[in-house]
Amino acid sequence: MTQQGPKRGPYTLLHKLGEGGMGTVWLARHGASSALVALKTLSTPDARLLHRFRREIRLLRHLDHPGVVELLDEGVEADGTPWYVMRLLKGKPLLWHLREIAEKLGDLLPLQPQEQPPSKPSTHILTDHWTSRLAEVDTLAQVPPTHEVLSSRAPTPKFEGYTSRASSSLGFATTLAAILAASESEDSEQEREHALDQERDSDLERRRIAWGDRPIDEPLRWLRQLCETLAYVHGEGIVHCDLKPENIVVTEDGDAILVDFGIAERFGARVSHEVLEAAGVQAGTPHYISPEQIRGEPVDARTDLYALGCILYEILLGKPPFDDGSATSILMRHLARTPRPPSDYIEGMPPGWDLLCERLLGKSPRERFGHALAVGRALEKLGVPEQRWEGAPEPRPYLYKPGMAGREAVTRSLHERVLEVKHGQHHAIAIAGESGAGKSRVGAELIARARSQGLLAMTSQSQLLDAGVDEDLVGDPLHAFTPMLRHVADACLQEGAEWTVRLFGSRARLLFPYAPFLAHLPGVDLSPTPPARDPERARARLFYALARTLQAASMGQPALFLFDDLHYADELSLSAIAYMLDFAQSENLPWLLAIMYRSEELPERLDPLLEDARWETITLERLGGEALGELTAQMLGLRETPTALLELVTQRTGGNPFFVAEYLKLALEEGLLQQDGQGAWQLVADKNTSGAIAHLPVPASIQELIRGRLTRLPHAARALVDGVAVLGRARGSKQLAKLLDMDRATVREELAMLARRELLLQEREAISFFHEQLRETAYREIDPARRKELHGRAARLLSSAKRRPSRGQLAHHWERAGALGVAKTLFIEGAREALENHALGMADELLGRAIAICEDRSQRIELMLERVESVLMHTLAMDQAREQLEEIISEARDEDLPLVRARALRMLGEVCILSGDMRRAERLLREARARYEQLASSQGQADILLSLGKIKLSELELDDAHRFTQSALEIYRRIREQTGLANAMVQQGDIAWRRGRIREAESAFTQARSLHQKLGDIRGAATSTVWLGQLAIEQGKPRRALEHAKSARARFEELEDPSGLAQCEIVSARAARALGQDLPALEHARRARALLRRTSDPHHEILAMAEIAAHHLEHARVDRAREIYEEASKLGPAEVISRALESFSALF
Repeated sequence: MTQQGPKRGPYTLLHKLGEGGMGTVWLARHGASSALVALKTLSTPDARLLHRFRREIRLLRHLDHPGVVELLDEGVEADGTPWYVMRLLKGKPLLWHLREIAEKLGDLLPLQPQEQPPSKPSTHILTDHWTSRLAEVDTLAQVPPTHEVLSSRAPTPKFEGYTSRASSSLGFATTLAAILAASESEDSEQEREHALDQERDSDLERRRIAWGDRPIDEPLRWLRQLCETLAYVHGEGIVHCDLKPENIVVTEDGDAILVDFGIAERFGARVSHEVLEAAGVQAGTPHYISPEQIRGEPVDARTDLYALGCILYEILLGKPPFDDGSATSILMRHLARTPRPPSDYIEGMPPGWDLLCERLLGKSPRERFGHALAVGRALEKLGVPEQRWEGAPEPRPYLYKPGMAGREAVTRSLHERVLEVKHGQHHAIAIAGESGAGKSRVGAELIARARSQGLLAMTSQSQLLDAGVDEDLVGDPLHAFTPMLRHVADACLQEGAEWTVRLFGSRARLLFPYAPFLAHLPGVDLSPTPPARDPERARARLFYALARTLQAASMGQPALFLFDDLHYADELSLSAIAYMLDFAQSENLPWLLAIMYRSEELPERLDPLLEDARWETITLERLGGEALGELTAQMLGLRETPTALLELVTQRTGGNPFFVAEYLKLALEEGLLQQDGQGAWQLVADKNTSGAIAHLPVPASIQELIRGRLTRLPHAARALVDGVAVLGRARGSKQLAKLLDMDRATVREELAMLARRELLLQEREAISFFHEQLRETAYREIDPARRKELHGRAARLLSSAKRRPSRGQLAHHWERAGALGVAKTLFIEGAREALENHALGMADELLGRAIAICEDRSQRIELMLERVESVLMHTLAMDQAREQLEEIISEARDEDLPLVRARALRMLGEVCILSGDMRRAERLLREARARYEQLASSQGQADILLSLGKIKLSELELDDAHRFTQSALEIYRRIREQTGLANAMVQQGDIAWRRGRIREAESAFTQARSLHQKLGDIRGAATSTVWLGQLAIEQGKPRRALEHAKSARARFEELEDPSGLAQCEIVSARAARALGQDLPALEHARRARALLRRTSDPHHEILAMAEIAAHHLEHARVDRAREIYEEASKLGPAEVISRALESFSALF
C-alpha cells in the first residue's frame, strides 16, 4: 500500500523506499518537472543524528563521481530538520546478489565424504546465514522492482558506540570499555566462543566446495569497480566508515554505486587542519567494522579497506569473517581473532586470495594495503578485469593522518585526567604550542579518550571574522560557545518543549543575542524576558546562565568542554571560560575544561585567563629523532621512513608537524614520491629524479613554503584564495562568485581543486583555509591595491546580503577599503551593539578603532569619554581609565567642551575613589560640581553630592556624609529623579546605621525598597532587602534576617544574579552563626565566596571569607583563620577593601 508523505520543499513524498537507523529514503516527485527522485530525511530529530545528517550532506556536496550516489538538491525544514535529494537508482544492493550466490551454493554437493548426512540436506549453512540476514532487512521487500533504491543504510543492527541514557539524549559514551571488559571476562565465555568457532569450522569443513563452482565473477568485478570509487573518495579526504553489501547498489546497467555516507569521516595528514567534532559517535556495522573504529581511534582510508576485506571474504565464502554470536562477540573477534584463510574451505583456490584477504584484514592499519588502487591491482593480478569509470576524475594522492608520534607522554597525562574526571574530580588543561605543532591532533585524541570513558564531550573552535595585516577582527561575542549551545538546542528540537524548559529554564532569552537559533526552540516562548541590568552584573548573570545551561545538559554526567584556537576567542568568551572554571570548582562538578592556543604572539586579552594557576599547561615542543621518523612514516603509510627521506625532513622542517606535512605534499606535487604495489609511498629513485628531492625548493620558513605553493596556483584558483583571505570565511561558492565576478561553475571547480591541494576547506556553508598560517600568508601576499579593492567589494557585497554580518565586520572592510567615514560610523554602532550584549572587550576594541580614524577632534574626545564610561569603568581598568580621562579633561578644555569636561572630572573622581585616593577624588568632584553649577545641571550636581557623601562615609566623617547625601536627596526629590532618590536613600540608611540610629536606618532601607519596587527595579528592591537583613542581625533578630535573605534570594534567582545571591548567602551565614548553627553557616559562606570569585566584588568576597574564618576561630584553628585573612588582604588596594577588612579583623 502506497504511503503518501508530506512535502519537502518542491518535492512530494510518495512512499518509502527504505529505512535505516538514521534516515528514511522516500520515492519523491519534483513539483515542476515531475521527475522521480530519492529523498532522504531524518527518521527522528535526534541530536546525534542531526549532526551526522548535516555532515553527510556536506560530504556528498563535496563528491562528484559516477560511482557515488549523486546529490541533486538539499533543504531545511522550518523546524531545522534537513533533507537531501539523490538520483534515483534502479537496481539491487550487493546484499541481494550475495544471497542468490548463497542459494546456488546450497544446491551443491559437498566434495568430501561425510560419515553422516546433514540432518537437513536441503539447507546449507550459507543459506541459513542469508535467511537471517535478509530477515533483518525485510522492509526492503516493499521496494517496487523498477525503483529499488538502497541509498539509505539498510536497517542492519548497528554498533553505535554509545550507551543511550533513558534520562538524557545527550549521554554519549562508547561501548569500548564494555567490550574490553568482556574480553577479560569469565573463562566460561571464552570457552563458549571457542566451541562456537569449532562448530562453525567443522560445519564449513563438511561443506567444502570447489573453486570453479563459485559463481562470483560478477561480485568480484563489482568489487574491482568499487576500488576505483574508493580511491576517488579517499583522495577527497573522506572515509566511508560503513562499507558493507547493503551500502553498495548494483544498478541495472551492472555498475556498483556507493551510497549512504551517514557516518563518514574526514581524514588525511591534517596536522594543518583538524575539525574537532565531539557531537558524533563511533559507529559502524559489527560484521564489517574495523578494529580502530571499535577502539575509538582515528580512521583513514585503510578503515574502508578492512571493510572491503570483510566483503571480499563474504564473496568468497558466503559469510563475513566473524558472523556467529552477539554483536559484542563479533566486535571482540575483530579486535583479537584472525579469520581462517578462505582456502581452508575452498578446494583449489589460487594462493593469492588468501594473501589478499590477510593484507586487507590486518588488525593494524599499517598491516593493510595503503590505497584502494593497490587492492584493485591485486585483484587484477588474480584475474579480475580492470573496471574504469568513464569520465571519472582521477583520484588525487593523499597522506595519512598521523598518530601521536612523540606525544606519548602527553597522551598518558590526558588519559589520567580523563579517568580522574570520570571518578568525580574536575581539571583544567591548557594545551599550548606554536602554529603547526599539532594542538588540534592532541585535542582529537583527548576527545577520543574522553568518549571512550563515557564523558560527554562538547567542543568549539574560535575563528576570526576578518583578516588584517596588522590586526584581525575576532569573532562575534561569545562565539566560542555557539557550537555547544547548538548541541544542546538539537536535543531540545528532538525532545520538545519539556526539554527546552529543562535545559534552559528561564535562561534562554538571555542567550538569544549570542545564539539566535535558540529563538526557534519549542517552548522557548515560556522563557521570561530578562530585566535590564548594569553591564558588569549583566555579564555575571550571562555567565551564570551559560554555566547552568551546560550543567543541565550534562545531567550529572562527567563532561569535557574543549575550546580550540583560543587565541582567536573574543573577550566575552574568555571571561565565560574563566567563570566556568570557578563554577566547576564551586559546584564540585566532574568537568574537564581544556583550552588550546598558539603559544607565539599571544593577544593580551588571554592574559587574565592564563594567569590562573589552576590551568595545567602542556606545551607541545617540536619533534625530533625517532618521533619525527615515526610521524613521517605514519603520514606515508610506511613501516619506517627511508633514511634519506628522514634526513631531509629533519633538516628542512625543524620538527614542526605542519611543516613536515607541507614538505611531503610538495614532494607529491613534484612527483618525487610514488606508491608501490601495496599503496605505500616511496622515494622515486630513477636516473631522472635521483637526488631531486634533496633540491626541493623548500626554504627554512613555513611562510616561504606557503608562498611557493600559492605562486604555482592557476590564476582563477589564486583569485579564490585571495577572496577567502580577505573575507576570512566565505559563505559558499555563490558569495565568492559575486565577490570576484566569476562564473559559479568555475568557482566550484577551482574550489574542488584547492580542497584537493588542502588549501581551502568547505564545512557546512563556510569556506575557509585548512590552517591559519595559510590564510595569514595568503593575505599578506595580495597586492595592496588589489587588497583594498577586494575589501571594498566585500563591504558592498556584505552590506546587501540577506544575512548581514555584524557592524564591526562591515566597518573592518570599509576601513581597509579607505572609506573611513563609513567605517567610523559602523565601528561606533558596532561598539554600542556589543555593549548591549555585554561584550565589553569587543566594544573597547571597536571604539578604539573608531577613535583611531576619527578626524573630528570634538567627536574623538566624546568617543574617548564614552569608551571610559561604558567600558573601562566596568572592567576596572583603572590605570588606563585614569590616563584617558586626564587626556580628555585637557583636550576638552582646549576645545571648549564644558559638559564633557565636567563628566570627565566626575569619572576621574570615581576612579580615584575606587583606587583609594580619597583626597584627590574629593578635589576632582568639587571641581566637577562647580562645572555642573555653571551648566545649571541639577542631575549632575546631585550625582556629585552623592559621590562626595560616599567619600565621607568611607572616611567615617558621618556628619559630612549625611549632609552631602541629604543635599543630593533634596535635589533628586525636586527634579523627581526616582532612581537617584532610591540610591540616596540606601546611602542614608548606611550612614544612619553607622551612627547607631537603627530605626532611622530601617526606615531608609524600607523606603528605598518601596521606591525600587515602584520603578520595577527588581535588583534594587532585592538589594534593599539584603540591607534590611544585615540590619536585623545587628538588632539581634537572626530569624528575621533569614526571612529577608530568603525573600531577596528569590528575586536574585529570578535575575540569575550571582553577586546578589552571594550577598544573601552572607546574611544567611551570619544569621546561622548567631543561631549557633555552625555547619550551615560555613556552607552559606563557602557558597557566597564561590559565587563571588568572578564578579569583581572584593568587598563582599572578603565578608564571605570572614565568615569562613569565624568558623575556624570557633574551632580554635587560629592559624588557618589568619591565612584566610592574609589572602583576603590581597584582593584589592587597602583603601578599597578597608571597610570589609574592618569586620574581618574584628574577629581577632
